[in-house]
Amino acid sequence: MRNLLLLGFFLFFSSVVFGQIERSIFEAFDLTEINKIQINLSDSVKIEYWPGDNILVESNIAFYNGTKNIFEKLIKKGRYKLVEDRTTQILVLSDNGQTKQQIAGKNGEICDETIERTIYIPEDYAFSNGVYVKVDEE
Repeated sequence: MRNLLLLGFFLFFSSVVFGQIERSIFEAFDLTEINKIQINLSDSVKIEYWPGDNILVESNIAFYNGTKNIFEKLIKKGRYKLVEDRTTQILVLSDNGQTKQQIAGKNGEICDETIERTIYIPEDYAFSNGVYVKVDEE
């Protein structure tokens, strides 16, 4: 009986541990000749200022009900990469639209995912009217 109970605990905790896959993805965006930054993301976003001269994005992804192989393929296809649109001195960062599509996992279950992003913006930008504007140093 004791062995059966231990086996039950092992199976329960192994399903909890192996039921979620996590990965961090990093991206950098050059701000040469950029005076404004606009961020259009539907995921959870945290903004931090840092002393660098470009934007760094850390995307922490938790993937549920799917295999590591499925998750790796999604990463390779660029599912979690941001899209940058550069127009006259403005950089717009946005989702690529892929994260809104549902994924069928093993046994036809729908895979869930949680994406939390931290965006590191240079200290010489300030938030104003929905965009980050470069502050002139005088």
